[in-house]
Amino acid sequence: MNRLILVGNGFDLAHGLKTSYNNFIIWYLAECLSQASYLPKTYHDELLEIQFGHYNDFIRIINANKPGNLNINVTKEDLTNFIVYCFEEQTIKEVMNIREGNVYDFITSRSFDSYDSNHYQPEPLKFRVLSNLLRSLIINCQEFNWVDIENEYFDQLKACKTKDGTFDKKEVCNLNSEFTFLKQKLEEYLALQQTEADIKVIPELLDAIKSDFDIRDFDSFMPYEDATNKLGYDRRIKPEIQHNLYFLNFNYTNTLLKYEEQLKKSRGKFNRIEINHIHGELNESTNPMIFGFGDEHDKTYLEFEEDRNNQLFEHIKSYQYLLTPNYRDLLRFLNEDDFQVFVMGHSCGLSDRTMFKEIFEHENCKSVRLFHYNGDFHDKAINVSKHFSNKGHMRKLIVDNKASDAFPQANVN
Repeated sequence: MNRLILVGNGFDLAHGLKTSYNNFIIWYLAECLSQASYLPKTYHDELLEIQFGHYNDFIRIINANKPGNLNINVTKEDLTNFIVYCFEEQTIKEVMNIREGNVYDFITSRSFDSYDSNHYQPEPLKFRVLSNLLRSLIINCQEFNWVDIENEYFDQLKACKTKDGTFDKKEVCNLNSEFTFLKQKLEEYLALQQTEADIKVIPELLDAIKSDFDIRDFDSFMPYEDATNKLGYDRRIKPEIQHNLYFLNFNYTNTLLKYEEQLKKSRGKFNRIEINHIHGELNESTNPMIFGFGDEHDKTYLEFEEDRNNQLFEHIKSYQYLLTPNYRDLLRFLNEDDFQVFVMGHSCGLSDRTMFKEIFEHENCKSVRLFHYNGDFHDKAINVSKHFSNKGHMRKLIVDNKASDAFPQANVN
C-alpha cells in the first residue's frame, strides 16, 4: 500500500509562513503605497493607480493608529499595518473608492483624519482601482476575510460571455493580462516569504506522515484479509512488503524539503520517498509556477471549447501541466499500486477539480484521511465529495473524523 499526501497552503501556514491570498493582497497594497518616497507623485500599474499629494498629511494618515510618537519616516511595516487596519475596521472599500457600479473614480483618504471644513486641506492620498478582478478580491477580503484568486479569475472569465453566446475577446485578453500581473506579484511575494522563513520540522506532523497504516481505515472498502496482505501485516508473506511515500505538493515553497531530509534518514516502512512539485517552484525555469483554474467539468468550460478564442485557455491548468512531466509522473504513481490519500493543509476546492477526480476516483485509491484544523473537517469532507460522481463510493473511502488527525501547528512567536 502506498501513501499519497496532498500538501496545500495550510501546510505552509502551520509553519508560520504568511502565504494566504489575504496576506498577499495586503502585501501588494502596501507595496503600492511604498512608492510614496517623493511627493507629489502618481503610482500606476495594471491594477491600481494612486495619487500622492501632501507628504505631511500622508504621514499623518499612515501613523493615525500607530502607537507612540509620529515619525516622519514611514516604514514598510507601518504601511502594512495601515492596510490591515483598513480591513479590520471594514473601511478598505471606502478608502479605495470601491463602489457598486463605479470602479474608476478617485477618492480622498480624509476619512482617516479630521479636517476643518472651513479651511482647504490638500488631499494626501487618492486611489483609483483599474481592475474588476482586484476590486472583487478586495471586497472578498473585507467581507469574508478570505479570498481565492483562482476561483475569482474563473468566475470573471465566465462573465466575459456576451449576449450572442460567444466570449468577448478584448475582455478576456484584459482579464488574462491582469491575472498574469497578479501571478508575477504573487511569485515575488512568496519568494520573499520563503527567503525569510526559518522552517523547523514539527515532530507531531512528521510522526503523522510516517505513521503506520491503520487497517480500520480500509475496512469499509477492502476485505480484511486483502487489507492485511496489502499493509504488510501478514508476516507469513515474504519478502516483507514495502510501501512508497509520495508528496503531491500544491505549494510553490520548499517547506517540504526539511521533512524529506528527516524521512530519508530513517525510511522506516517506506521504500521510496518522492516530492512532486505539481504546481511548479519559485523562480525555477524548468518547473515554472502554475497558477490558474483546473475544472474541466464546469458547465461553462464546455462552452469554452465551442468558442474559437484560445485565449480562454491561457490560465487553464490542464494545458500548463503539459509544460513539465509532473502530471504524467503523478499518473505513474497512481497506476503502480493501491494507495491511501492523506489530505494535509489542502481545502480540496474546485480550482483543482480535474486532478482531484483523477486521484479520488482512481481504482487504486482505497482510503482518504482528512487532517483538519479549527474544526474544518466537515467543510473538507464536503469539498472532497464534490470530486466524486459516485457518492456511495465516496462515503466508503473517506475515513471518519478522528481527534488524532488534528493538524499540528508550529510554535511561532
